[in-house]
Amino acid sequence: MQPGLFYIFKFYEGTKRGMSMGARTIPIIQIVGYKNAGKTTVVKLLIESLKEAGYKVGAMKHHGHGGKPNRIEGTDSNSYLEAGAAVSAVQGDGEWQFTLTDKIPFDLDTMIQMQLSLGIDIIVIEGFKHLNYPKIVLLRDERDEELLELSNIHAVGGWRIPHDSEALFTFSIVDFARYKKELLELLIKAGEQYGENVLGNKRAD
Repeated sequence: MQPGLFYIFKFYEGTKRGMSMGARTIPIIQIVGYKNAGKTTVVKLLIESLKEAGYKVGAMKHHGHGGKPNRIEGTDSNSYLEAGAAVSAVQGDGEWQFTLTDKIPFDLDTMIQMQLSLGIDIIVIEGFKHLNYPKIVLLRDERDEELLELSNIHAVGGWRIPHDSEALFTFSIVDFARYKKELLELLIKAGEQYGENVLGNKRAD
């Protein structure tokens, strides 16, 4: 077996048994909200800000539009999947892209462990709102305030500053730069408190 394939096999076997890939912990934060609330905009702003601060950032998203994530039609790697491959990967110019199908028992906790094993410093998650990691909740208007019942909320944002929500940190996406420093400090501190709970994070249903 080739060394690279052996490493992937050992990683998968370890995470499948619930074993940690090391003692290192990392902050994990979530951005949640309904469609057009600005989630992807805020995730991108956070990633840019964290990169500027020297962090190696991992990101992941729940595909909330129904169905499976979009594939790139007409590519060789997609044709492998159409032929029945359980995993398909492509590499070029030092960059890898890979797709795991539902034939592989691979969940969010395993993806978090995988990013941890790759030396990521902080993980930003878009969606998966019922997980219990520290959250930014984004509101379009007062009709979305039911989201304030979710667990572990540390900040509330929107295209306009939401009404004060039980003294939580509030911010405007449009003026993100104005709130960036304080927001990052708040989230990193909160994320570090929950970072050790990398495996087995329970849903807050």
